[in-house]
Amino acid sequence: MESICYLFTGHFSAATCQQIPTTTTACSGTCYVTETRGPFALFPGFTTSATGINDNWWLYTGGFGSVFPYDSLLYGQFNSAFVSGGAWDQPPCSSSAVPGTASPNYGYACVPAYDSISRTMEFSPCATASGDPSPGQTRTTVTFGNCSSPVALSAQSAGYQTEDMYGKLELWIPIYGPSEQFGYLAKWNTVINSQGLSVPNFFTWLNAHSAGLNSVTQAFAAPTKSLNPYASSTVFDFQTIGVIYDSLGSLNPAQNGQYFDYLASGHSTPCNTNLSIPCDLAHLGYTPPAGTVATVRFSLRPDIFWQSDSVGSAHPARPMTSWDVAFSYITLKATGSFQGGVLSPMIDVHVLDKANFDINLNAIGPFTLLSITAPTIFPGRYWSSTCSGTTWDSDVNAGSVPTSCMAVTNGMSTITFDPLSSAPNNGVATGILIGSSAYECQSAGGIVGGGGCSSTGVQNPPGGGAYTMTRFGCSRVTGNCNAPGANPTSTYFRSAGTLALAIWAGTNGDANHDSVIVGSAAFCFNKAVGTAGCTQWQRGIGNPGTGTPVNVAQVSAVIRFSQDGNFISPFNWLPGIPAACCPFTSNPPVGIQSATPVLFEGTATLNPCSIDSVNGYDC
Repeated sequence: MESICYLFTGHFSAATCQQIPTTTTACSGTCYVTETRGPFALFPGFTTSATGINDNWWLYTGGFGSVFPYDSLLYGQFNSAFVSGGAWDQPPCSSSAVPGTASPNYGYACVPAYDSISRTMEFSPCATASGDPSPGQTRTTVTFGNCSSPVALSAQSAGYQTEDMYGKLELWIPIYGPSEQFGYLAKWNTVINSQGLSVPNFFTWLNAHSAGLNSVTQAFAAPTKSLNPYASSTVFDFQTIGVIYDSLGSLNPAQNGQYFDYLASGHSTPCNTNLSIPCDLAHLGYTPPAGTVATVRFSLRPDIFWQSDSVGSAHPARPMTSWDVAFSYITLKATGSFQGGVLSPMIDVHVLDKANFDINLNAIGPFTLLSITAPTIFPGRYWSSTCSGTTWDSDVNAGSVPTSCMAVTNGMSTITFDPLSSAPNNGVATGILIGSSAYECQSAGGIVGGGGCSSTGVQNPPGGGAYTMTRFGCSRVTGNCNAPGANPTSTYFRSAGTLALAIWAGTNGDANHDSVIVGSAAFCFNKAVGTAGCTQWQRGIGNPGTGTPVNVAQVSAVIRFSQDGNFISPFNWLPGIPAACCPFTSNPPVGIQSATPVLFEGTATLNPCSIDSVNGYDC
């Protein structure tokens, strides 16, 4: 404040610069600048305009956190492809820019040279190369490395040059680097200290437990700005919707450089021109859009279901499908949403069938897999402009959702749309905060998606207000929860009970191994209790009791996990299966517990057979 005052008046006195108004109409003197203290969501510059440039910008003091990997800020925030661009922006800041109300580059950084070097960093053929900048070098001795094929700067070398230009342009003015501390009560166990986020992260909410307690409270430093996936932009927004919606991929919280498939059971790259694998009919089975240089193919797990939107689950369970992914990705990019910025290299999502789809890309680099799998996935049936409700359901059941359905309802992608409120907003019915993740926005009456999970009945309750989330598989009305390992249509696919069931099934993602397991389970169908080779599936979490013949439910559970592939692909690891027995399990993620786990779900403690040989979940 004092420095800004000096620019206008030649004095550092804030009193000279800021005349405190005696009335609500105007300052008592010349008012060069005023100070407003409050949550950073009040800063108007965060909200961009889809019809022009928002010049009511002000100044604010803030900082960036969780900027892993380094491209997420240098490219994702300051490349001009991420401004809100349209007919008013002439000459265009970037031909890739689209109109949006929550565009990442809200400061309109628009420097062609910076765009060029940051894009080189983002889509370099390799992450590192011989000759990259190294500790001890100075600005006059620094060296840079090139990838071998094609020859181009490595991401690390281009990243150095991007940072150098970033500083020269003063795109951001660094003042200090904060140190943050997070605390939690000592009685909480299995709290995850994430490398990138510390304690407040999704895996803490998924895994933490405390004896005798069935709820946890998290305090935010400021209210959320929006729970609309098209307008969410703050850390508090994504920590809230991040427990309702899931993403295709995730990062190992103990080692953020390690990616693993989350909603997907696996992925592959059937074409990549950098690796001399052409993107054509022969490699893809269809002719991709013009400009496609790489394609990433994903397979969705078959046990992911959307949360029920009615009391008592009156409708059939609705699975997540490839069309939901396509709708989310296509519309997030088309609307210039904050989280859609990472989809800049995406040309199209090509649906192969209900569970398999391709993401066609016009560029690919070392960060691309991490970035394109980050956006949240939400159900198209609630957001589509032309195919909502039963129309969407019918198209899915018919095995084809038309391209015309891949557009969001007018008004629903704006910052003013509240998906939580039970009252119509912008002329559109709301109460659609419905996802597939570990927690539901559930009202006291059991309705999912509406304002009942907010203390105010609408999104963004002010300080002192709260959101109350209910675990997927539990009822806020009765307080009861489904038993661990229950039907996947009514419980979270990565709950502790599901993990216990996966261990009980005995599959590990190796096709040869799993085919034998499925065959063994099928052989045991209706065999007498105690039949040799069948006891594994005649008791345990998949067949509770002291011994019961195998039926359709048990065989189906084993088939389910054989179809899922590895629980955390591409890592060849599953807890409870010793590496000494099966070499296939010898590649665990960095930092993950290797001990045979005791699992907790709600008030249930799930002991492995090594602890409880009678009732162990994997006996």
